[in-house]
Amino acid sequence: ANLRLGNYAIQAVSKAPDDNHNGITLLRALNLGAAGPAPDFDLILPGVGRVAGRILASDGTTPVESAVVTLRMQGAQFQGIQNVVVTAVDGRFAFSNIAVGPYVVTAQKASLSAAADGEIGAGGELDELALTLFPSGTVIGRLVRENGTTPVGEVEVGLAFRRLGSSLGRTSVETDAGGIFRFPGVPLGDVRFTANVDRFGGVATRTGAVSTDGQVLDLGNVRLDESVPALVSMDPPGGSEGVPEYGGQGWKQQW
Repeated sequence: ANLRLGNYAIQAVSKAPDDNHNGITLLRALNLGAAGPAPDFDLILPGVGRVAGRILASDGTTPVESAVVTLRMQGAQFQGIQNVVVTAVDGRFAFSNIAVGPYVVTAQKASLSAAADGEIGAGGELDELALTLFPSGTVIGRLVRENGTTPVGEVEVGLAFRRLGSSLGRTSVETDAGGIFRFPGVPLGDVRFTANVDRFGGVATRTGAVSTDGQVLDLGNVRLDESVPALVSMDPPGGSEGVPEYGGQGWKQQW
């Protein structure tokens, strides 16, 4: 009531909890060109759809349990709304109450991921997807003290990795009593193992690469460096004049 003359957009959304992504927006749907009551009209909601499927390991057949699957709606009216589920033992997932329009599905299991997009074209539609995680390998080894034999057990160690075209990732595990560490699900590409053990004042670094799907990269015995740092030489010598100072700007992350 008491609307000014002009054009109006109309939006309608279902209020049912299991249907609340069933909506429609009509731009310039109502034109009030003269005083008086507006004509009656009907709005037909488009309905909602469902998206289901399986998450598979990089071999394309092994189901992935407990992967986190996220569906993000991309249509204008519900853009950015997302639902999250976890896959069952058979790798299956299911979403309901998905708005008509485009969507993006992503899956994540540890450091591995997969993505797919699709579109619900009409209410009642069921889209069935199969997402395959990126190829991966496993990095193993044994952390030992500087003498090369004594295992370093029950300490946290890290692994940095960078799959081609992606940002730097990192994961960590704890060595067992025998100093053994194991990083499963590592994306293909270069890796860098690091350990920092305060109780021995020791650090360790080892690099390598996972190059094929299913590869087990064995870093072997990784020795801690427990030596006290000492200055061996300085170039230019201390007290030299005219040496430029370097600040923190302009440095890039290295690994």
